[in-house]
Amino acid sequence: WWRKDRGGAAISFGGLKKDRERECTVLRVTPRNGKVFEAWFDNKSHMLARIVEEQGYFQITTNFGDYRPVNGVMIAHEVVVDSGTGPSGLQRLTLRAANFREGLSKQNFAPPAGALSDFAFAKGLHETTFPFRLLNNHIFADVKINGRGPFNFLFDTSGHDILFPATAAAIGLKVEGAAPWGGAGDKVVDFGHAKIDTLEIGDAKLSNQIVSVLVTEPREVEGFTVDGLIGFEVFRRFVTRIDYGARTITLMDPGTFDSRTAGTPVKFEFYDNLPQVHGAFEGIPARFSIDTGSRNEVTLHKPFVEREALLQRHQKNVLAVDGWGLGGQTRSHMIRGASVRLGDVKIPDVIAGLSTSTKGSFSDANTDGYVGSGLLKRFTVTFDYGNRTMYLKALPKPVPDTAAYDRSGMWINATSNDFEIIGITQGGPAEKSKLKVGEHIVAVDGNPVKPEQLSDFRMKLRDDPPGTIVRLMIKSQAGEREVALSLRDQI
Repeated sequence: WWRKDRGGAAISFGGLKKDRERECTVLRVTPRNGKVFEAWFDNKSHMLARIVEEQGYFQITTNFGDYRPVNGVMIAHEVVVDSGTGPSGLQRLTLRAANFREGLSKQNFAPPAGALSDFAFAKGLHETTFPFRLLNNHIFADVKINGRGPFNFLFDTSGHDILFPATAAAIGLKVEGAAPWGGAGDKVVDFGHAKIDTLEIGDAKLSNQIVSVLVTEPREVEGFTVDGLIGFEVFRRFVTRIDYGARTITLMDPGTFDSRTAGTPVKFEFYDNLPQVHGAFEGIPARFSIDTGSRNEVTLHKPFVEREALLQRHQKNVLAVDGWGLGGQTRSHMIRGASVRLGDVKIPDVIAGLSTSTKGSFSDANTDGYVGSGLLKRFTVTFDYGNRTMYLKALPKPVPDTAAYDRSGMWINATSNDFEIIGITQGGPAEKSKLKVGEHIVAVDGNPVKPEQLSDFRMKLRDDPPGTIVRLMIKSQAGEREVALSLRDQI
């Protein structure tokens, strides 16, 4: 690690620590242009016993044991990798045999150059355009799997191609494996894999695809059934245009795509499967992950918030539930920010969440924030993954519900027949009206509610002007009562 003709890392002493019964000397190793990790050495054998490093928002611990000589070199024959996701995430590896040969050329480690050939357009077309539904600031469109459907899929640049278990069961797919997966929120869930013959979106068809199987959007969070996600695997094959004004998605052949009218180019890098752009929040340089699956405008990660003392700079804020991800609900201090810049595109007057998450994707120090559809819907957005470029073309007029924040002071989810209050903002209108977590909204302004109206009701609580009185029929263990909720600005 420290030899100049190898890693050239900086080394410092990290103290003495216990690994079960073994006492270890710990070195802190910082590679050139790299991230620090810990290397633990057994004080009796002097062999490497453990490596501890941060990968994304997980702490990865790799333990080494059963050292034996191979051609005079001591090699660990047992390796256990703990991904920090619980017992189901443990990887146990046993070395059966090893030998040494001549060193390989760099070409052996280069990415394969082969082109993907598992997708095509119908009728000799070079693109396809189809409508989408913008609900809860999420993009939903129809997708067919193995000729069945249509199914209701969320289009999400932060995700992969995913089927929900009920969808996989309806099609009769065999699901194999169970491994942990994390996202927004603190929890970790298990997922498996399945193979599908065809995936059809508009007039585009993909063949022989491997998809993950898990639930990322519970029905109660959206108010309707979600059948799956369209993510990285589709975005990397097509140039994808999302026109938030016209509510259409266009998938284009990368070989015939003409960028001249697409808008302002913003270069990005891949952080895992996520497009990550350089920009700024209120003039502070920042790296943003572009996430069409986020309902919010901007969510700033806790390490960035603390490093830049953003909470101290924004005394006017409210602490509230601001979203729901794979790991459950998320909470942030909500503020009105002066501006966000993505590449050379500056967007004024944004709603930003200063995340409080100590686990999950919003605790990741490798990116400073997420930009979601709440902000992107000011544009027609085109993703060219092959050239690592996003194009932003401002809409002639903003779509409804832009730069608006909740005026009710509560987070609501759907049940099978009404709405449930999940979170109450301290000092907000809902608290003033004596509403409580766990109570149910069964009628609004005299009209019984339906779960599928959740998106419209959330929008009403954002967009109706301050001073509007919303009459709610509330059901609790004590019975039913009517509450007059007076909307007002919170930030």
